[in-house]
Amino acid sequence: MQQPKDFSWDELVRLFGIFGFLLDSKGKTSGSGVQFVKDGEVHALHKPHPTNVIKAYAMKKVYNFLNEKGLLKETDEDNKNEDNSIKKEDNEKFGV
Repeated sequence: MQQPKDFSWDELVRLFGIFGFLLDSKGKTSGSGVQFVKDGEVHALHKPHPTNVIKAYAMKKVYNFLNEKGLLKETDEDNKNEDNSIKKEDNEKFGV
């Protein structure tokens, strides 16, 4: 699965919310550290700054976490060679 390069913090909060996770700021002294919590499952990370875009290493951790929990489905497009496939998002960006 190709990871987005411009996934925003708000989109990440919505994504975790879709799967039933709640955002917990871990208290006043946590700084940018937050965690998403659901039924004893916790995924901790830092809010991005100074921009609102999630860094690639953090997106990889999110993907791995959600995948390990069985929350992501594999699609036919995921099975294609990523070098030769054009993603739907790419088509939309370029008006195809």
